[in-house]
Amino acid sequence: MMTMNKTTLLPRARFDALKTELQKRQVEYRDCGDTIIVPKRQRNYLVEDTTNGGLSPGMAAYIEIRRNIKREAINNWSRADTDMLRMRPPQLFTGPRGPGWLGYIDIKSCFYQLYQHLYWNLDWPYHYPSLPMHGLFDALSDWKEARNSVVGIARSLTETWVKGHEVRKVAKRNPYLSPAVWWSIQSILADVAREMINRFSALYVCVDCYVFSDQARFSQAALWFMDRGISIHTHQSPRGQIYGWQSLHIGQKETQLKQKSSKFIYHLEGTGDAGFLDWWLANKEKNGNGKL
Repeated sequence: MMTMNKTTLLPRARFDALKTELQKRQVEYRDCGDTIIVPKRQRNYLVEDTTNGGLSPGMAAYIEIRRNIKREAINNWSRADTDMLRMRPPQLFTGPRGPGWLGYIDIKSCFYQLYQHLYWNLDWPYHYPSLPMHGLFDALSDWKEARNSVVGIARSLTETWVKGHEVRKVAKRNPYLSPAVWWSIQSILADVAREMINRFSALYVCVDCYVFSDQARFSQAALWFMDRGISIHTHQSPRGQIYGWQSLHIGQKETQLKQKSSKFIYHLEGTGDAGFLDWWLANKEKNGNGKL
């Protein structure tokens, strides 16, 4: 008879101390970020302030996926299909800037805003869509970590196990695997990044964040998003500063990292013709703009 693990909620400091203790004692556990699973103790330990109703973000996302996605209707993805999971987010770094005027835009609730108008099943590049995601995860709309966990589960191929100082990535069978979710999101972000760089001279791009040194083009870029019903956050400052990659301070937007770097970064994938973005916008028009 299978025994269910008991769940224990811990403050962050106690959770981190427990992981250290388990490593010292050579007790194996599965590391799921803010959750660890310890088979020997038949317990799941969760960071208390990341939970809601006793559920971790990953647990809540998994429950919603099981509730909304018909498992038997999911594509039988091949090994070649999983190559789509290698697609990396758009990146551009042209070097340190400032202090001087800088404007910053990021897409509000990016993954959630995008996957509302995507499909769990899709063939390259955006043919034969099925299992629409529109409206399926509204129960998670106010919980960022759980919203993002939907994408994490869709692309998960391995589990992380720790014993002492040994960390192992173990392949797993994911019944809700969908490389198309990750690849669709990254293709759209790549198309958006090209628009921001080529039309509005963005000098910094990191996934869904864009920085501009020209005030007029910053305003035009913000209008571009608004015209398409894409919700954004904006910040600007006359003394904005980019210290290095993922290290900046522009108005109220300030990264914890203050690391200086100057190495040029440019990485854009996707088809390069904005086709994915146009397809997504058509889906969005059909579905309505959603709650954001």
